[in-house]
Amino acid sequence: MIQKKIQAGFAFVTVLLVLIGLSIACGGSSEPAKKGKIGEKISTEKFDIVVSSVNTRNSVGGEFFREKAGQGAVFVVVNFNYKNISKEPIGTFSMPSIKIVDPNNVSYDSATGASGAYATEVNLDKKIASDLNPGITQKDADVFEVSKENWDKAGWKLIIKADNDVEITIK
Repeated sequence: MIQKKIQAGFAFVTVLLVLIGLSIACGGSSEPAKKGKIGEKISTEKFDIVVSSVNTRNSVGGEFFREKAGQGAVFVVVNFNYKNISKEPIGTFSMPSIKIVDPNNVSYDSATGASGAYATEVNLDKKIASDLNPGITQKDADVFEVSKENWDKAGWKLIIKADNDVEITIK
């Protein structure tokens, strides 16, 4: 009797783990990422998104708040904007975010300090903790620190995480 309860418990846990694994595997968007180009307007259901430029710099910031790229590194500066084209306000945590991906398919997060320094340099007026109302455009930028040697290779892309993901080849 005890052995049957153990077997039933084991079977339950196994089925539960399989279901959890399937939900994780299927949790992402089933739609492939939209493809776009720098300077091109890319529309999702909620946003018009434009990546206006991608360039490299050795330092970012102004007189009082400045960041320098580490030895053997370079800052990759991505300027972009997005407009709420839906009929409802979009919450702070649903705004588009970006990552760059290297030729080996490694995804990079932005360098927070460098992004802040760059925002002060170009006077970004990005909303930090408020909704984006319909028809409003938000100017934004992120800075990534990458190895110069790796940056010189072809195959870099930009991934924009939004209601639909967008992929842009940048190098």
